[in-house]
Amino acid sequence: PRAGVLAPGERQPVRVLYRHQHVGHHSLTALLAVKHGRSVRLELEGRTVVLDARCLSTGPAAAAVHVLAPVVIGEREPPLQTMELRNPCPQDVHYHVDLDSIRALNVTAWDFPVLTCQNPRGVIPAFGAALVNWVFQPVEAKTYECAVQVHIEGGEMSEITLRGVGTVPRAATAAAP
Repeated sequence: PRAGVLAPGERQPVRVLYRHQHVGHHSLTALLAVKHGRSVRLELEGRTVVLDARCLSTGPAAAAVHVLAPVVIGEREPPLQTMELRNPCPQDVHYHVDLDSIRALNVTAWDFPVLTCQNPRGVIPAFGAALVNWVFQPVEAKTYECAVQVHIEGGEMSEITLRGVGTVPRAATAAAP
């Protein structure tokens, strides 16, 4: 709807239809005005590709950073964490994660596997998604960051920054004066 009235706590989905005419990145700023109140600025973005393109949909620029759940240093069995790769194309795409930056990160952590990719290669079905599995096992209480490249066979490369925080065990923080 272009206009309406909402009671306190009530919701109303708003549908925005995007019709492209040119290949490329498109953005539009829209203003959602509240009568006798504030306005909300919406930043809408879209990307149009040629029909036979092979690429990933990584969302807005901020989505190029994937934040891992914090993990306690010294955790012997850290949780498996996932990152979703979406295929907006009408054909399957084969991907592979370049592990060079992961290896370099691990070397700086005294050759300890701080970050490990469980499935660096795979296939993403047409208009589907695949989960890339990561194990984050920090050795220091700090923020780790690593830019990884995801290559699409016969297509483009996307760079995604992985960010994770190593935390101090609760017993250690409780014992501190």
